[in-house]
Amino acid sequence: MSLPRSDRASFVAALATGRLDRTLTTSLPAIDPHDEYSIGPTGLVTLDAPLGGGFPPGQLLELIGSRSSGRTSVALRTMAAATARGELVALDMLDVASAVAAGIDLDRLL
Repeated sequence: MSLPRSDRASFVAALATGRLDRTLTTSLPAIDPHDEYSIGPTGLVTLDAPLGGGFPPGQLLELIGSRSSGRTSVALRTMAAATARGELVALDMLDVASAVAAGIDLDRLL
């Protein structure tokens, strides 16, 4: 499912109806090296390198790790990089003060 970057209403509707149908077991389309939007850098060079530049935009991501493993820091950094590019992000649980401190544009957070 492809949503325009700025179409917040469509994104919210897709979340509400469960139409975001990619999972960890779904194969993703090949990355087009000529499409600047085919990959979303996280802003963390040590993570972007093994990912081939970042995460594919428009995908649902789940970060898993033990307590204090850095998963929240990675999530906040990734969301800050995405909102800085003008993308919309969503998170089911968030400490707002930490998000603001990490540089997330709250106007672009669902």
